[in-house]
Amino acid sequence: VRYEIDGELVTFYMDNPKREAEQYRAASFAGTCLAAQQITPMLEAIVRKYRGLSLSSQENVIPMLRAFFIWFQTSSSPWPTTSDEWNLFMVRFFQFWLTDTSYSKKAKTSTRAYLWSTLVNPWLTGLKDEEIIPLDVQIPVIRLKKVRSLAKDQPLLGKRRRSITS
Repeated sequence: VRYEIDGELVTFYMDNPKREAEQYRAASFAGTCLAAQQITPMLEAIVRKYRGLSLSSQENVIPMLRAFFIWFQTSSSPWPTTSDEWNLFMVRFFQFWLTDTSYSKKAKTSTRAYLWSTLVNPWLTGLKDEEIIPLDVQIPVIRLKKVRSLAKDQPLLGKRRRSITS
């Protein structure tokens, strides 16, 4: 994986030895209050993390990055610089990720929660490990639980069970 910034467009070129044609994905940070030098450390961290991984893993970062940029665009917020600003950003970005439809119109809340837990949270944690995000910043966590209940097999209150007689 490598990237290129042209104006306010970041283009990632994916590693894929199985294809001759170069594959790429782009994300725009136009209309945000972000400068290329502010996002460069984050982009470098993305390259380090995703280099050599499967094509689908490399492509997973683009929707996260687009949502990240769209949040900055819609909120008109500057790049956070202090731990307090980063903590506030995390809460607001988390809320945006779960509720806003400007970056993904079809995704259900359960899908967004799953993606936060499996993709976004590890990505943000990686940015903390790289010290792009201060280490004392709290990243929201979603605990995914699948409830397996016998309730679906229980009759409603007040209804009698059907008995089978021969």
